[in-house]
Amino acid sequence: MLLTIFRFMPRLFIVFISILYLAACGGSSSPPLNLNSSEFVVEECVVEESSAPGDAVAISGVVSFDFVPHRTRGSALDYDAMIAKPARGVEVVLLDQCSEELKSSITNSVGEYRFDDVEANVEVSVRVKARLLSTGNASWDFSVTDNTNDDALYVLQGANLTSSSDDSSRDLHAASGWGGENYSAVRSAAPFAILDTVYDSIQLITSVDSAADFVSTELRWSTLNNTTLGDLAEGDIASSFYDPDSKYIYLLGRENDDTDEYDQHVIAHEFWHYFEDNFSRTDSIGGPHGGGDLLDFRVAYSEGAGNAFSGMVLDDPIYVDSLGDGQLRGFTFDLEENVVFVPGWYSESSVQSILYDLYDSNSVDDGVDTIDNAFFEFYSVVTSAAFKNSSTMTGIHLFLSELKAQFPNLSAEVDALANQQDITVIDAKATDETNDGGKPSVLPLYKTVSVGGPAVEVCSINDFGVFNKLGNTQFVELTISSSASYSLSVNRVSGMDPSDPDFGVWRNGALVDYAGSMEENSEEKLFSLTAGVHIIEIFEYGNMDDSQSGDVCFEFEVN
Repeated sequence: MLLTIFRFMPRLFIVFISILYLAACGGSSSPPLNLNSSEFVVEECVVEESSAPGDAVAISGVVSFDFVPHRTRGSALDYDAMIAKPARGVEVVLLDQCSEELKSSITNSVGEYRFDDVEANVEVSVRVKARLLSTGNASWDFSVTDNTNDDALYVLQGANLTSSSDDSSRDLHAASGWGGENYSAVRSAAPFAILDTVYDSIQLITSVDSAADFVSTELRWSTLNNTTLGDLAEGDIASSFYDPDSKYIYLLGRENDDTDEYDQHVIAHEFWHYFEDNFSRTDSIGGPHGGGDLLDFRVAYSEGAGNAFSGMVLDDPIYVDSLGDGQLRGFTFDLEENVVFVPGWYSESSVQSILYDLYDSNSVDDGVDTIDNAFFEFYSVVTSAAFKNSSTMTGIHLFLSELKAQFPNLSAEVDALANQQDITVIDAKATDETNDGGKPSVLPLYKTVSVGGPAVEVCSINDFGVFNKLGNTQFVELTISSSASYSLSVNRVSGMDPSDPDFGVWRNGALVDYAGSMEENSEEKLFSLTAGVHIIEIFEYGNMDDSQSGDVCFEFEVN
């Protein structure tokens, strides 16, 4: 679903390892180990010695999973076209009779693993963890866990079999669980399908940054994860989303509602939010969004970039998301589409069009796009110190102005792409921008105020919706010459009455402080500010939570 929810909540630290077993089939593997808590007996496990000691042997095999593509036309999953794909880059371990790890391996690009120097004629088993792991020049650790089962790690478990006196092969396959009309068996393939898209994301990033150091995280998926908003541990996650507090990605999984394990663009989109939080910078406030919405420019950039990134990862501009009964409904859109419903700096559709055009081949007849395969340039900008430490908020103006500054040879082409979306890029502050979405009060994007100078008028409107829509919030640039305490005040001058103005003070993307009392029609607070540029974010509280929304204008001054 195209809904980003940024949720902040305390997390519990699990002090024990929990594992969720999945059925493995195919090759020489047998039914999975089955743990039943009512029958579990605590007793000492003794590893039996080899029945016929001999030379060391090798155990190897291939790990694969069922992958369900979408139908050629539309967004439905096509179970009749299901294929087996290799589980790439996942951790495979060799266990003794007591489930102690003897050796570990990482599957290669075709799903192969191998254990050498295995003792002959002893009972061992192979376990595949739903975990991508690398400790090389580029490092990462991504695992798929079940948020409805004590955050258990998904594993594919083979049976205990004797290692024999010769080299042997043990293939493991994770099945989809699809029974023809519904899911009738364990959906073993889902965690590995999720990791497959993460693997592609990693490969794209490391193609331009061979020393990328990824922050370890979990992708939390469950067959109980549904579109109701509530308790994450019960599966009520509302939407697939990235949580910047825990740094986990939550993915939908309940059949006949919304399953995202095979919706690769959705997974890559959420991985983008992980990426911008850990490699780049985001000032987005999240919330519901769609291609036809006029959005807060921070949200428009973040979501449009996420859509574009998903197309880059998959090298596929057709974004598809399946949902509904039998996973037969959903939606799709083309990232190559340059004619959008509401073009502008506040449109995620405009942002995704521009950013995907940087990546795609200019051999495609795509209007004014003459830039070819510029993922390196894209990555360089979003990870640069200039972008991450900018005094302005993250948006398409900041990105494109930095792209032009860092790669001046692309300036003319960048301007052409921006102009095609009715966006003017002079600098990060949107100087000379004229596209106001039909509401003059939203420009200039950054108004200016000085200490002791005249008040500046700002307005908060709800014409396009509330919380994260265009005009809900206005921004004022304040330059402080010397560190001291300053009084910042906002007072209603026209519009909705009573009003409840609030504001926050930002410095280089970090919140300095917030003024949010319930006093009617005014807000004032003393701030300790350091020398430099600050951005003041001013809004009517009712336009953020829809409790009492309306258009209202304020005067803002600093003393």
